[in-house]
Amino acid sequence: MKNSFPLFFLLFASYIFGQQTFLIKDKASDQALEQVKIYNQNREVLSISNEDGVFMLNDKQELIYVEHPGFPSQSFQLPVEQNIIYLDSDLVNLRDIQVVANDDKSLKLIKKVIENQKRNNPKSLGNFKYKSYTKLWADGQGDSIAYIPNPKTSQDSAQNQAKKLLENSMLFLSERAISHYYDKRMGIKNKVEAARISGLNTPLYELIALQPISTEFNEDEFNFFFRKFTNPLSLAGLKAYNYIITDSIQQEGRNLVEVSFNTKKKEKKSLQGYALIDLESFALSKFYAENKTKAGSYTYIEMIYEPYKNVWIPSRQVFKIDADNLSYYVKKDSINEKGEKVEYNLNKTARSWLNSHTTFSDFEAPVELDSKVFKGYESEVNKKAFTEFNEKIDSFRESTLNERELNTYVKIDSIGKAQNVDRNIQLLRVITQQAWLNFGNFDVYLLDLLQFNDYEDYRVGLNLRTSHKFSQKFGLNARTFYGTTDKVVKYGLGAWLKVNPNNDAEVYVDYSDDIASAARFSHPNLNLLNAINERTEKSSDYLFIDKINAQVGYRQDFFRNLKLDLSLNMAKERSLFEYTYKDNSEDKTYKSNTLRAAFRFAPREESIQTPMGKFAIKGGLPTYYLKVEKGLNLLDGETDFTRLEFSTNQKLDIFKTSTLVNLRMGKVFGEVPIWHYFGGLGRGRDKEQFWQRARMGGSQIFETMAQGEFISDQYVFGSIKQRVLNLKLVKDKNIPIHMLYKAGYGSLDKKENHTGLIYNEMDQVYQEVGLEINNLVMKVFGLGLYYRLGAYNTGEFKNDFSVKAVFNFGI
Repeated sequence: MKNSFPLFFLLFASYIFGQQTFLIKDKASDQALEQVKIYNQNREVLSISNEDGVFMLNDKQELIYVEHPGFPSQSFQLPVEQNIIYLDSDLVNLRDIQVVANDDKSLKLIKKVIENQKRNNPKSLGNFKYKSYTKLWADGQGDSIAYIPNPKTSQDSAQNQAKKLLENSMLFLSERAISHYYDKRMGIKNKVEAARISGLNTPLYELIALQPISTEFNEDEFNFFFRKFTNPLSLAGLKAYNYIITDSIQQEGRNLVEVSFNTKKKEKKSLQGYALIDLESFALSKFYAENKTKAGSYTYIEMIYEPYKNVWIPSRQVFKIDADNLSYYVKKDSINEKGEKVEYNLNKTARSWLNSHTTFSDFEAPVELDSKVFKGYESEVNKKAFTEFNEKIDSFRESTLNERELNTYVKIDSIGKAQNVDRNIQLLRVITQQAWLNFGNFDVYLLDLLQFNDYEDYRVGLNLRTSHKFSQKFGLNARTFYGTTDKVVKYGLGAWLKVNPNNDAEVYVDYSDDIASAARFSHPNLNLLNAINERTEKSSDYLFIDKINAQVGYRQDFFRNLKLDLSLNMAKERSLFEYTYKDNSEDKTYKSNTLRAAFRFAPREESIQTPMGKFAIKGGLPTYYLKVEKGLNLLDGETDFTRLEFSTNQKLDIFKTSTLVNLRMGKVFGEVPIWHYFGGLGRGRDKEQFWQRARMGGSQIFETMAQGEFISDQYVFGSIKQRVLNLKLVKDKNIPIHMLYKAGYGSLDKKENHTGLIYNEMDQVYQEVGLEINNLVMKVFGLGLYYRLGAYNTGEFKNDFSVKAVFNFGI
């Protein structure tokens, strides 16, 4: 009876007023749809459906176009049966055509599109700006979920609550408004002006600034919700897709041709779709593509463009992906063997999906843009984007939110508060904050809480810094450590002042009284994974120096991907192992004043500027590290040397799976105590018993070489890691197996200057092979097997072989 009134009203209005009156519904749920827009062939809005799903047409129409968030654009020939129109969210907007070969006309047309891409791109107009508004939401088929009248278990109650939630609310809703700028000289700037995420009070800057879907199709690949696909409208696409002309239409006085395409090879990342091409300009008017999995779920994207001053600009983007099905059950009756009536649960699923709808507006070109707009990183979040969301968002929205959407914020916010989602977000943010965990005005560095090495045994510590909530202009740092074997308290104090937040520029000072690992590779700008790797490398260290260091420095990002850290260091250093430099006493303290320049270059990394500081929203290899140290004979400095060290991580697509390559090299010029040399290429342990040599493996250096086994004043090291097999022993559990090869070479001049310490010169190639079996425990931990071969093979298996636990995040 619920839908009887809209249907009666529909027929009554048609009869009395002589209008064409229609009811529009979701085919899957049979629910009426409000705020559905009806267009004619000239893209003029004819009508919008009301809350009962009813819309009227004043003029007689034979063909209408219907658009609604979460549904692909659809066209309908009028009249339709009972004046009811059903929108199908599963509809594939492709003709039922098997594109198995190319025809000459379609290929020529696609090539024309590629040739004219630069001319049709708005960048050809010079400087421009525009706005975008994105609504992202998740929804489910609440009508399919059975209601349980007398809930007896928590599962029954949860099912009823889910059904009740979906009657008045969606599962998730987020909105985002961005101002976009382009300058031929300064580049691109995207500034998030307003944002909100249901269920959260914590501003999730890492998520809100992401651009998961491409708006342009002028590169060999395009982003399709965090996955890259070969672009059908590119030279690479000509090799990967078949094309065929499937339709021609007129729209707003323009002649358009539809070219359908699909991937030649059926793979997981195969696409099928079509491009609507303007014959006058050979510009892309509409792009539709979908990716369907073997399991039957699919993802689709629809991108609409419109002409503007002889170029084509984005107008609207629709994206949808099948999400996990919502599980529920219904109670059924059955008769058992005794003829008795019994009740049982039948498990069923209701569909859910994720939608994204973006509209683009207020395009202006050419315009004069202030250079200040482009300071800092390519993406930026306005400081008041979350706190003043309600005041800003209306100027970006295409239409106001309906009642169900407004209820989503209320319902999901209350659920998020009850489930303490914000606390869980803080824990997840540890990754993007490089292992710093926030506690209000302070952050705690998790990697310093507990460490292990062969000098202190367990090293317990606390490393605190003030957070952005304390101040966005300056910060303080304090840290202290205690070794369970040496029983000595170490500490450090630091402070920094922001001088230019646009490029993360800071002046800083630091003082520490601590121990330092001798001859190891270190860098002040390591990312989280490299920092973890450095800690695992040091877990077998026993060569340490006592070091008191005062430091003043400056750090800043250049060109968005290059970070410089420049510092002056004044240190007092003393060996904590048996060692004599030249003719000095064994416990002599050396004054070492050095100027240090450290560079980190990550060309594929993308960052955003937020009130919390810089966030890396996109990583990826390669990365390059360079550190230059110059000893100074100033202020009683006793070391005059130059130390260079370089490291890079590369990811090469040589085979079907990626190959991870690491290269390190270094050289010292001048004479200096041995801890400034290079002896940290090994993380094995020089112990008699096999079990005593066990440690965490998976590092980028030698697992069978002990620290300090070889000392060099110049060296080169390389490693290759390749996935060779992917075992699937049980459902949904993959066991990646990697093979490794590592090699290194070094030399040492003036060995007579360094006595007391037993070491060798690596004047032949040191080689090691390994096999790592990953994801055995918790999809992170595995087992590593390593073997030393070549010139330094001892001939005794127990000395050349090493077994270690490894952790791996995949390559």
